[in-house]
Amino acid sequence: MSKLLVATLLTILLLAGCSLIRKAPAPQEPVVKPPLPVTAEVQKAIAWLPYIVAICVFGLGVAVALVAGGSGKLGIMIGAGAGASLGAAIMVAQWFWLIAYVLGALGLLVAIWVAWRVWQQRKALSEVVWTAEEAKKLIGETAKKMLFGDPAWEGDHGTAGKIQSPATEKLVAKIRANP
Repeated sequence: MSKLLVATLLTILLLAGCSLIRKAPAPQEPVVKPPLPVTAEVQKAIAWLPYIVAICVFGLGVAVALVAGGSGKLGIMIGAGAGASLGAAIMVAQWFWLIAYVLGALGLLVAIWVAWRVWQQRKALSEVVWTAEEAKKLIGETAKKMLFGDPAWEGDHGTAGKIQSPATEKLVAKIRANP
């Protein structure tokens, strides 16, 4: 019972501290001036940050109460979430102009990675097609007809024709046409 009382008192103190934070005057000049002009939308978004900080501080108080009350795992999870949210809110308040650059760089890196993977897959498909073409030269006529079909028979595409979709057949034909 005494642990719960201590946790409740800590929560009240955290909330009182949060209300003091809300009433603190804003600095006159920012330490780092943003390179971009601050729009009205950005100012509206930043105006919500003290409320987000207050909710996060309350969440940290609830986490302390839960840990003290015996629900350690739940308290740690809530505390971690509230702490991460608090850190993100502080980061946004301090470096909101940098977020666009970081997200742009991440988007560029993702686009480069996707392009690299597409190139790798196309190259791998081309290598598989040319490996099969070379293998055709080494196998006998019976096995070749069984795997790739008999050109004399209409509609006989062999085992490969049964496995491959029409889209794959078009890709293979395109690769064979451009060696």
